[in-house]
Amino acid sequence: MLEGIIRESTGKKGTKALRRDGYLIANIYGKGLENIHAAFKDNEYIRTVRNKETLAFPIKIGAKEMNVVVQSYEAHPLTGKLLHVDLMVAQSGVLTHYHVPVVPEGDAIGLKNKGLVNLSKSRLRVKATIEN
Repeated sequence: MLEGIIRESTGKKGTKALRRDGYLIANIYGKGLENIHAAFKDNEYIRTVRNKETLAFPIKIGAKEMNVVVQSYEAHPLTGKLLHVDLMVAQSGVLTHYHVPVVPEGDAIGLKNKGLVNLSKSRLRVKATIEN
C-alpha cells in the first residue's frame, strides 16, 4: 500500500520544498468527494504503479485508505521525471471514464511473414464502472 502525506500549503513555495525533499505532488478527487492535496515519495510511487496488477491500487493518506486510478500525470520535458499526478478515487457503482492500457496477446499472422505490428494507441478511453 502506497502511503502519502497531506500537503498543508498548496502554493509554489511549499511545492518546491516538497519536490526538493523527493516528494511527488498529487491531487486526489472523486465524484461527490472533497479534493485532497497530497504528496508521495517519488520512488515509492513509481515502484507501486509499475508493479500493480489491476487498474486501481490502494493508497493511505493520513488515516484514510482508498483505491485510486491514475487519471493524468505531468512529466518534466527534458528529464522525464514526474512532477505531478492526478488520482481519481475508484468508487464502486459509479460510471466514469478510464484510460485502459492496450496489451496485445498472441502472435499476428503478419509477424510470421516478417511483418511489423504498429499499435496506433497504447491506451483506450472506456466508460465503465471500476468493477468491469
